[in-house]
Amino acid sequence: MTRPHPGAETDQGGVNGSTFHGPTAIQTGPGGVQNVQFVYRWKPAYRIEDFPAVSAPVPARALERQPSRLLRAGHRVVPFTGRAHDLDNLARWRDDPTERLAVRLIHGPGGQGKTRLAARFAELSRQAGWTVWQAVVNEADTDRVATGEAPEAAAGVVLVVDYAERWPTAELRQLLREPLLHHGQVPVRVLLLARPAGLWWDSLNTWIGDHLDAASEAHPLLSLATHAAARAELYEQARNSFADQLGLPDEQHSRIGPPADLDHDEDYAQILTIHIAALAAVDAALHNDPAPSDPARASAYLLKRERAHWSQLHRRAHEPLATTPQAMGRAVLIATFTRALARDPHGWSVLQRTGLADTKAAANTVLDDHLYCYPAIRPDTVLEPLYPDRLGEDFIGLTTPPDHSTAHPVSGAVTDDWAGKVVSRLLLSGRTSAGPSAPWTRDALTVLIETARRWPHVATGQLYPLLKEHPELALQAGGAALAALASLDHIDITVLEAIEPLLPEGRHTDLDLGIAAIASTLAGHRLAATQDLLTRARINDHLAVRAHYAGLRDAALTAAQDALNTWRHLARTNPAVYEPDLAAALNNLGVWLSEMGRRGEALEVAAEAVAIRRRLADPVTGDPEVFEPDLASSLNNLGVRLSGVGRRGEALEVTTEAVAVYRRLADPVTGNPAAHEPDLAGALNNLGADLSEAGRRGEALEVTTEAVAVYRRLADPATGNPAAHEPNLAAALNNFGARLSGVGRWAEALEVTAEAVAVYRRLADPFTGNPAAHEPDLAGSLSNLGIWLSEVGRQAEALEVTTEAVAVYRRLADPATGNPAAYEWHLAAALNNLGAGLSGMGRRGKALKATTEAVAIRRRLADPVTGDPATYEPDLAASLSNLGSRLSGVGRWGEALEASAEAVAVYRRLADPVTGNPAAHEPDLARSLNNLGTRLSGVGRSAEALEATTEAVAIRRRLADPVTGSPAAHEPDLASSLNNLGIWLSELGRRAEALEATTAAVALYRRLADPVTGNPAAHEPDLAGALNNLGADLSGVGRQAEALEATTAAVAVYRRLADPVTGNPAAHEPDLAAALSNLGARLAQVGRRAEALEATTAAVAVYRRLADPVTGNPAAHEPDLAAALSNLGARLAQVGRRAEALEATTAAVAVYRRLADPVTGNPAAHEPDLATSLTFMGMLSRAAGGDLAGVLHSTGEAIEIYRRHIAAAPVLHPPLHVALNLQAMVLVDLGRVDDAAAVQSWLDENPLPPSLGPQV
Repeated sequence: MTRPHPGAETDQGGVNGSTFHGPTAIQTGPGGVQNVQFVYRWKPAYRIEDFPAVSAPVPARALERQPSRLLRAGHRVVPFTGRAHDLDNLARWRDDPTERLAVRLIHGPGGQGKTRLAARFAELSRQAGWTVWQAVVNEADTDRVATGEAPEAAAGVVLVVDYAERWPTAELRQLLREPLLHHGQVPVRVLLLARPAGLWWDSLNTWIGDHLDAASEAHPLLSLATHAAARAELYEQARNSFADQLGLPDEQHSRIGPPADLDHDEDYAQILTIHIAALAAVDAALHNDPAPSDPARASAYLLKRERAHWSQLHRRAHEPLATTPQAMGRAVLIATFTRALARDPHGWSVLQRTGLADTKAAANTVLDDHLYCYPAIRPDTVLEPLYPDRLGEDFIGLTTPPDHSTAHPVSGAVTDDWAGKVVSRLLLSGRTSAGPSAPWTRDALTVLIETARRWPHVATGQLYPLLKEHPELALQAGGAALAALASLDHIDITVLEAIEPLLPEGRHTDLDLGIAAIASTLAGHRLAATQDLLTRARINDHLAVRAHYAGLRDAALTAAQDALNTWRHLARTNPAVYEPDLAAALNNLGVWLSEMGRRGEALEVAAEAVAIRRRLADPVTGDPEVFEPDLASSLNNLGVRLSGVGRRGEALEVTTEAVAVYRRLADPVTGNPAAHEPDLAGALNNLGADLSEAGRRGEALEVTTEAVAVYRRLADPATGNPAAHEPNLAAALNNFGARLSGVGRWAEALEVTAEAVAVYRRLADPFTGNPAAHEPDLAGSLSNLGIWLSEVGRQAEALEVTTEAVAVYRRLADPATGNPAAYEWHLAAALNNLGAGLSGMGRRGKALKATTEAVAIRRRLADPVTGDPATYEPDLAASLSNLGSRLSGVGRWGEALEASAEAVAVYRRLADPVTGNPAAHEPDLARSLNNLGTRLSGVGRSAEALEATTEAVAIRRRLADPVTGSPAAHEPDLASSLNNLGIWLSELGRRAEALEATTAAVALYRRLADPVTGNPAAHEPDLAGALNNLGADLSGVGRQAEALEATTAAVAVYRRLADPVTGNPAAHEPDLAAALSNLGARLAQVGRRAEALEATTAAVAVYRRLADPVTGNPAAHEPDLAAALSNLGARLAQVGRRAEALEATTAAVAVYRRLADPVTGNPAAHEPDLATSLTFMGMLSRAAGGDLAGVLHSTGEAIEIYRRHIAAAPVLHPPLHVALNLQAMVLVDLGRVDDAAAVQSWLDENPLPPSLGPQV
C-alpha cells in the first residue's frame, strides 16, 4: 500500500576605470627584491604567495649612499624586541582548536611595528609547523605569473595581508572567500595589517559575520615607546644596530645621544620614528654632520643622502646616469604617489603626463635610471616607491612647497614648485569627462590623504583644493580612500560637502563604506552646529540610510531611533506638518528592525506608520492625492510584518488593500504608471504569498504572474533599468516558482526559480555585486530550488543546492560572527528542507541530524522565557512533525511517535478556539494529526492511528466545506486524509469502511485531476497513489476484478507520468515500480500468474536500475528493491519456478542483511523486513525439499528479530505468528514433535488481538 509521508517545508562594484594596484608586499631580499619563489593563486587583483622566510642582507655598496635601506622591515637590521604579549596573543589565536577559519586585524599608526610583528609571527608560526603565505596586490596591467600547487599544510595556514584598509572592498572580500583558504580541514588564520580600524573594519567585520563561517576580531598594536625609559632603550638598540651595519666604531656611536625631545614629542611613540632618528644620527656621525634635531629633520637628512646618491650617479665618470638629480627626485616623487606600474603603457604615460618626458625613449631613460636606484620587486614593473612608506610620505611633505602666505613647517626644506602641481597632473592631465580615470588614482589619493594626516600644509595646499575643484576624483579613489579622507583630524568640512552631491543615492558596493564615513563626519559636524530639530531629524535619517547600506547595522538603528525620537517631538508640536515624516521614519525603522530579527518591534512601528498615513490619506479629513502612495507603501510593509509573526489572515487583508491603492495609482488612464508600477509589482508579489497561505492558489499564481511581468518590463536591459529592478525581479521569480508549485506545475516552478538563483548569484557576486545585500535572498532561492528539483526527481541536484543554502544561512546566523536573530529562523527552515532532501536520497542518518538541529533552533526561538512563542511555535511544530518522519526512517519508532505527538499538542494549543487562532492553525493541526496516524500505525497502535486520522478528516471536511470553508484550498488535504483513513481501517479489518474512505479519496482526486475542470499536473500523482490503495481495499473485500481494474489504472497513470519523452521518469519511476509490484499481486489473485510475474519482473527491473551503485542511488532504493525481490519470489513460486523463487528471495535476504548491518546499516529500520524475508525464504526452501536444518535456523533468526522489536512495534505480532507456525511445521518434519507442540501451545495461548487483524 502507499503510505503518506510529511513533505518538506517550503519557505517562503568597483568604480569604472579605476584599477587598484595598491601597496607593495612586505619587503625582503637583496636590493629590496623579495625572496618569493612560489605563487599559489594569481588573479588580476592579487596573488597569494609564500611569505618571505628569511631576512635579506643589505648590499654593502648601497649602505654608504642609501642608508635608508636599513629601515626596510624585511632586512630586520634592528633585532625584534618586546611584543611578547602580542606574540602570545597571536599564538593563542592561531592555535585555537575551536575555529577552522579566523580573521584578526592588527591596527596602529604607520611606523608602529605592524610589519615587523607580522614577520616575527610568521617566523614563529613556521617553527610551529604552520604554512605562511602573504596576499599581495598586483600592479595594473602587469603580466600574469605562473602558479604552483599549494603544498599540504601540516598544522595550518597563516595568510598575512598588509595595508588591508587600502584594498577595494570587493577585492578584499574576494580574497577572504578564496577557495584556497576554504579547501580541506586544516585551520586557516588571516592576519590583516592596517593603519586605522574604524568604519572600514566595522563594515568588513559585519560582512565576515554575514558571509563567512569565521571568527573575526580587531586588536590595536600599542606603542612600545609610551614612556621615556622605553624610548631611550629602543633608541640605543637601534643606534647600536645601525652603527654596526654602517661600520661606525663603538667609541663613536656610544657618544651619540638621543634627540632632545625624545621623551615628550609624541612622534617618537612610533618605533619607526625612533629608528629613523637613530639611523640619521649614526650616518651623520659617519660624515661629521650634526645629528638632526626632530623627526621631520631626521627624514630630511636621510632624503638628502638619497639626493647625494642621485648626484653622484649622474656625475660619475663611468657610465653616468643620464637623469639629473632634479629629474630623479621628481621620478621618486611620482613613484611614491603611483606605486609600481607596468612600463607599457603606464610608466611611459605617467612621465609624459607630468612633463618629465615627452617621448617613449626619454621616458625609458628616466625609468631605467630610476630602476637602477630603486630595483623593482617584480621584474615587469617600474617606479618602485621609497620604503618605508613613512619616508615616502615625508618626502612628499618636505618637497611640496606651502602656499605663499605661510612658511614650510621645516625650515630649510628643499622644496620643488613642480611638486605642488604633480598630483593634479597625475590625476587630471589628459583626462576626458567620459573617459576612465588613471589606474593610479586610488593609490595617489590614498598616499596624498595619508601624507596630509601628518603634513598639514599638504592638506590645505594640495588635497583640499584638488578635491574641492574636482570632487569626482574622490569617488574614483574608492570607498577606502573616502573613509580615510573623512577620518582626517580637522578635515575641511567644505571638502566633504563638495563631494557629497556626487555620491550615489542608492547602494554601491565599493563606495558604501566611504559614503557612510562621510555621512558620519558631516552628521557629527552638522549636529554640533544646530539645535534645530527638523535639521537634526533629517541628518539622522540620512545617516541611518547610509550606515544601513554599509552594513553598519547598529549605527543605522541608533541614527534611525534618534531621528524617530525627534520626529515624534516635532509631530506632537505640529502634526499637520511633521506627521508624514514621522510615518516615513517609522516605515524605515520597521524594515531595519525586521532585518535584525526583531519582528515584534518591527510590527509595532509598521502598524503605527499605517495608522498615521491612513489618517493623512483620509478622503474627508486628509489629502489622498498626496498621501495615498505612502499609505500603500506602509500597508504593504505591514502585511509583510504581520505575515512574519504568523498573523496571515490580517496580512492578506492589508496587502489586498495595498494592491487596490497601487492599482488605482498606476492606472494608465487616470494614474501614473511610471511612478507607481514598481510598487504595484511589489505589493502583488506579497499578495501572492498571502493568497497562497490562505489556500487560494489559483489567485496567488495570477497576481504573482502579473508581478513578474511588470518587473520583467522594468528590468529589461533595453527599455528599463536592470540595476534598479533586478533584485525585485529575482524576488518575484522566487515567489512565482512557489506559486507554480502550488498548482503542481513543477517543471515551470523549477525553471523560474533557477532564473531567480541566476539573478541573485550575479547580484551577490563578490566582485561585481553586493554579497551583503543579496546573499540572504540567494540562500532563500537556493532552498526553494532544492525543493522543486526534488519534486521533479533530481534528488542529487536538489541536495547540492539545499546544502549550499544551509551553508550560507549557517554563516549568516553564526552567534559569534553573524546575526542569529535575523537568520536562525531561515537556517532552521533550510535544515528542515535539507533533512527532507537527505531522506529522499536514502541518507537517513544525516537527514535525522539536520532535522534534529532544525528542531533545536526552533525550540530556542519558541522558548516561552527567552524566545517568542507566538511567532515561532508554528515552525517548531512543523519541524517536530518532520522529525517524526526522520526518526521513523531510521527505525526509532517510539521517538518518532513522541515527536509527532508533541507537534500535535503544539498545534492543538495554537488552534484552540478560545485561546488560539483556529483559522490560522487548524490546517496545520490536521496535517500533524495525519502524520501522527502514520506514526501510531508504525508501532502497531492502529486504533489510535485511526482515531487521529479520523479527527484530521473531520477538520479537513469542515475546512473544505463548499459553503463555510474553502474547497480549493483544502480538498487536496481532505483526499490525503481519506486515503490514510482507508489504510488504518483496513489494518483493523474494517474493510468495508476502508473501501468507502478510499473510494471517497479517489473520487476527490479524480475531480481535482480532471483535465477540463481540475489540475492534472498537480493531482494525478496523488490520484494514482489512491487508486493503488483502492486496489488493495477492493481486494480485501473479495472484489478482485475491480481491484485489478483500479491497480491497472494506477499503473497507467504512473506509466504516463514516467514516460521518458512526455513525462518525468526521475520523479515517477519509483512510484511506477511500486504500482507494478502491487499489480503483480492483483493479477495473481485472479489467476493471471504469468502476467503477474511479468509485472513484478518489470518492477524489479526498475528498482535494479534505480538502486544501481554507479548510475542510481542504492541508499534510497535498495529497500524497495529488496521488497520487490521478495514479491518476485512469490510470483515465481506461483508459476512453479521454485528454484528461481528461492534465488530471488535469497537475493532479497542478502540486500536486507546489508541494510540491517549493525555497523554499516540501520538494524532498527530494516531488521523487521529481514525477518519477513527469512521467513518466506524458509517457506520456499521447505517446499522445495531443501535443507530443513537451514530452514529452522533462518526461521529462528526471524523469530529472534521479531521478539527484539515487538515491544516498540506491536504491528509485528502477525508476522511473528507466521514464523512460529513455520517453525512448528519444520520441527515436525525433523521429528522433534515435542518441540513443535511447545511452539504450537504458545501460539494457542497467545492469539493475535482482534485489533491486529487475522494471521497473515
